[in-house]
Amino acid sequence: MQMEVGRDEVASLLRRWQRGEIAVQQVHSDAERLIARWGWPEFPRSDARSIVAEVLMQLEVLNHQLIIEQDIPAILTFLATPFGEENQAWQAWETYWTRIDFEARRNELAGHGYYSV
Repeated sequence: MQMEVGRDEVASLLRRWQRGEIAVQQVHSDAERLIARWGWPEFPRSDARSIVAEVLMQLEVLNHQLIIEQDIPAILTFLATPFGEENQAWQAWETYWTRIDFEARRNELAGHGYYSV
């Protein structure tokens, strides 16, 4: 039986990373465990669960997506989307990622063995 993963559980994981209590590798590992527990769900963007699923799927591949600690505030904002505002939140989420200079980030992470650069 698949068990849904809640916003609070994912936000807690991110806050632990933000506070330096866990390393990026642990975030990745925990995200893999949570997404496996939930079973790779798919929801329409108008469904609040789509936000949690999106965050988990991104964290599950964070080393490929080049997600770093500086992204945590944006991720937490996305997770805190009030019910009924999912479509606007998705637009802001996509805008956030398009504004990142991933080539510069790739260069910054070149010496960090965990990221796929």
